[in-house]
Amino acid sequence: MKGISFWSWFLLVLSGIVFIAGQDFYSIYILDEAKNAEAAREMWESGNWFNPTFNGQARYDKPPLHYFFMGAAYSIFGVGEFSARIFSGIFGWLTGVMIFLKVRNRIDEKAAQVSIFSFMVSVQCLIQFRMAVPDPYLIFFLTAACLELENYLFKLNHPLKYLRRAALFLGLAFLAKGPVAVALVVIPLLAYLMLQRYSHRLKLTRFFDPLAIILFFGIGLSWYVGVYFLNSGEWLEEFFFTHNLNRYSSPMEGHRGLFIYHWYTVS
Repeated sequence: MKGISFWSWFLLVLSGIVFIAGQDFYSIYILDEAKNAEAAREMWESGNWFNPTFNGQARYDKPPLHYFFMGAAYSIFGVGEFSARIFSGIFGWLTGVMIFLKVRNRIDEKAAQVSIFSFMVSVQCLIQFRMAVPDPYLIFFLTAACLELENYLFKLNHPLKYLRRAALFLGLAFLAKGPVAVALVVIPLLAYLMLQRYSHRLKLTRFFDPLAIILFFGIGLSWYVGVYFLNSGEWLEEFFFTHNLNRYSSPMEGHRGLFIYHWYTVS
């Protein structure tokens, strides 16, 4: 990061402290955190990374990416609140750094400083990136995928390296939280292309790069394929139908609200 001013370095370091420090200042106190942290502990202790469990029972709620990171932290720091949350904080800081660099490159350093400061004082960001949940990983990899797609859309001659990196990040986001990751990228992208009427910028067919497709499916689906063969499709059926589609038709795990809530907030 050559040529960055003192105040930019100050904000970058400060954001790292804000997101990473004190991850164990308070105990794990909500249901989602408790289930995720315990499921990661059981996977780490059993060494079975294809069968998430909670209290010994199959857990179908989420894909495994956050379990992997929590397990790695458990092996380094031991089991505890800090280990369960440390990578959430790291990914929060990295998301801010990524936004800073993007804005600095596209606009200027002052705008980048405003961007990273606004990001790190956002209450919702501070909450999400200090919890043992999959959302920090989803947010980071979705942000990375969207920034790479933006490069692909607007760089001269549309270099395929940006599309392929976007596919890689989208595959990791899919491994973090499932179909919602793809929907949050593909739906806005399709809407943009429709509004542009596939004009001078890009044709839809330009997104069907063989290597990009291999990267997405190879990373995003590899674990799901392993789970399918190990569990005869039971895990996939429960995850995709019960914990994705059914959430839109009926409340689950205390998450109440009208089915249109998510569509309203996204739009």
